[in-house]
Amino acid sequence: MSLVLAALAAAQPVISCDIITFSRSPGLNRTTEQVGICHDPESTRTERHHWFQRSATGADSVAFASTRSCPRARAQLEALERLALPSPDVPGLGSELQIMTLDGVRYRLQTRALYGQSGAGLTVESNLDTPLARWINEALEALAPCWRDKP
Repeated sequence: MSLVLAALAAAQPVISCDIITFSRSPGLNRTTEQVGICHDPESTRTERHHWFQRSATGADSVAFASTRSCPRARAQLEALERLALPSPDVPGLGSELQIMTLDGVRYRLQTRALYGQSGAGLTVESNLDTPLARWINEALEALAPCWRDKP
């Protein structure tokens, strides 16, 4: 039995961090860097923690960060809750989009959201020079020194 437990402890953990996901995909680079966020299973009611799981297309490795060991991670979650979101746009009504970007960087966020007390799913995609782009770039920069091989 102890050999089985030791083997499990040494193995790379299989974690599905998909409560919140965000990604950055430079157009010409064709490499997507994706981060998933999930609850740390060792959290308590009074002390909530989250894991971040990073992967990239073409890379075999996965890296982890935690709000337990990286205060910057918690700060990025708090900034996410304050993120300015885009307004719906109906073509032909009101303000019209005047800028067309042929390349750039695709930023994507998929998360849970709230309508008052009701839950909803939310997916936002944008290009450069948006609040989403700034938040993702800042989050990846802030988390850079926090990545580890295991959670």
